[in-house]
Amino acid sequence: MLRYLACCCALCVVLASHCCSASSVRIKAVVDGKAITSLDVSRRTKANAFFYRTAHAGSDQAEVLQSLVDESVLELEAKELGISVGKHELEAEASKMFSVLGVCDGLSIGECVVQNGLDHKSVEDHLRSRVVWSKILATRVAPFLAVSDSDVENYVDEARSTGLETVLDMEQVFVPFKAGSVLDSVLSELNKGVALDKIAARYREHAVYADHAVGVTASAFLPDVKVSLVRANVGQVIGPIRIDRGYLVLKLLNKVKVSKGFLNSSASIKRVSVASSDHENVLRVMKGRGANCESFDGIAKNMGLDATSLDVRIGDLASKLQFMLSNAELGEVLSTTAAGEGSGAEGGKIDLIVLCSISRGGDPTAEEAAGVIRVTAGVHRGRRVFTGNTLKARPAISVVRESVFNVLRAHIPIEGARVCDIFCGSGAFSFEALSRGAEHASLVDIHLPNLQLVRRTADSLGVGHRMTVLCCDVNKLPLADRSYDLAFVDPPYEETSLVDISLNAILSMRWCQAGSVVVLRIKKGAKVSIPDRYELLTRKSYCGSEILFMCTLSND
Repeated sequence: MLRYLACCCALCVVLASHCCSASSVRIKAVVDGKAITSLDVSRRTKANAFFYRTAHAGSDQAEVLQSLVDESVLELEAKELGISVGKHELEAEASKMFSVLGVCDGLSIGECVVQNGLDHKSVEDHLRSRVVWSKILATRVAPFLAVSDSDVENYVDEARSTGLETVLDMEQVFVPFKAGSVLDSVLSELNKGVALDKIAARYREHAVYADHAVGVTASAFLPDVKVSLVRANVGQVIGPIRIDRGYLVLKLLNKVKVSKGFLNSSASIKRVSVASSDHENVLRVMKGRGANCESFDGIAKNMGLDATSLDVRIGDLASKLQFMLSNAELGEVLSTTAAGEGSGAEGGKIDLIVLCSISRGGDPTAEEAAGVIRVTAGVHRGRRVFTGNTLKARPAISVVRESVFNVLRAHIPIEGARVCDIFCGSGAFSFEALSRGAEHASLVDIHLPNLQLVRRTADSLGVGHRMTVLCCDVNKLPLADRSYDLAFVDPPYEETSLVDISLNAILSMRWCQAGSVVVLRIKKGAKVSIPDRYELLTRKSYCGSEILFMCTLSND
């Protein structure tokens, strides 16, 4: 302890000797032996005032000090998880931040701080913390990233089997081992019904992660966790479950059982959306006028409502809606409030639907289990990506695609990103990105039938205005009219020469720029040539595939 105090005193003396003012530099906080001084706070305050241009950012030193403490905690967590940040990652993050804030356009970090009289280390530390936080988010879900051959086989076996499927809605909280002291508090607050966003904010400095998981099948979990979830009552908290690097706590919000055969069925429905305040009156009128499939459109029109017709796969719908339809009569008008879908509807809207027909699909075959592609997350979660017999490609199954996007969270924000998809096949990766908030996707494939399926999915999801398709050979890739933040490259396994060709093409034709992230999918064990302008970030093996996550470098 005396030696620690002596070091702190020495630190203060050294800092004070370099301070131009007469006042001494004071230690404001200490995080795991690292001192945060008044000089650090002053330098960050000046940087915040420049970048964020608000009086609050420039004057609230208590808030600035807290942000420095948070950054130190993140650095400790990153060190424990083995996370590092490269120079190119800092420059890429700086470019994004400068662009959003409208400052230092086209400048490097060093040029920006010199021109504006800022402290280089303070600005760099802030940028590093932004990158580290994104990587920590991905690391927290690391137990779910490693998909082995047996995982994939179990996934297909589960889909093939008969009987009922348990579908769950949950809240989930991850608490790192290092933050074990707050585990009891998190459990208590989940049991008391404290909102997830409040839990996340309250324990942010402990690197606690919280989110919702909706429409998850119990079969996706390890056997002992699956048993606990199947036996649990709604509202019950399960855990803590010890996993890699921490504890997982689950709170069951909803649970339904639906026949697997019914999940594979298709339904024809008609729908109108009404304000939640009007839905009871509209439903009463609909039923009073004997609304059914034939009369639904006319009655809706007379009430000033627009009805739409939809052909859907039952397995693509929300869990409670699946259950409601499994017990519905043909021609019966239903309210989604009965399925628990109305209370949280955007803009206070509730759907009234009528079930017109249903085509029983039976239990999925092994081929169907492997061939049914659905979006794994985001606003289109659970919606189908069409494949069919005309698809000349090998789309990645859902557990692989979800794992890929979990890895990407450490390297690039998907929301607002521009995405290109070379050898797009079904377009599954692009639709995953659009569902997660990507701004635009450009899909390229030489096979026209593939792109026709892409268009079908785009029309089904209503995202056609956010994407373009191009039918061409990668050797004839045109000069891009825009650069892309994220690229998926998935050439045929047997044509390894296309790896080098396509990676060079997206650079020479300016589809990618320095800092773009490129995801390359190849056959496991394949010998391929990677151009020099690519830096490997990480690689993952999934069943028979190997996926390389790379970053494009500048021409310097």
